[in-house]
Amino acid sequence: MNLVLPKTTLLALDPGETTGVVEVFKGELIRAYTVSYDKIFDSVANEGEPAGRWAHEYPLWVIEDFRVYPWANLGFDPVRTARLIGVLQVAAQRGNVKVEYQMAGLAKQMVRSDLLRQLGWFHRLKGTHTKDAARHAVCYMLRQLAKEGRKV
Repeated sequence: MNLVLPKTTLLALDPGETTGVVEVFKGELIRAYTVSYDKIFDSVANEGEPAGRWAHEYPLWVIEDFRVYPWANLGFDPVRTARLIGVLQVAAQRGNVKVEYQMAGLAKQMVRSDLLRQLGWFHRLKGTHTKDAARHAVCYMLRQLAKEGRKV
């Protein structure tokens, strides 16, 4: 199978204590890295790096969504991931950036490691968080192809 992704430019984020980030330009993986929770908070508060650059360079952000399920016993968990998603929403709104949310399960189901290998992305993704961010990017683009009626 020779999959050609659409020429989409986007930023994909797997938010958490360590946030996985994937930058995609015209369907090609440009950068994959992680950023700390505190660095993202500081950059949004100060409108600096990296959130300021992201908003300037990427018109679309695909962010893993977060849900608190009634059966999950989180105790006194401060739900830092949910807080981080809120901060990313603020940064996106300031930068007039479109945001798409995806649940983790959707991306993991649609984009397995063998597909990341086929695309030539896998070897550039260091750690779980960048792999998950890449899954969100590819998942978004695959769904975009399907909406256009192109075979996935």
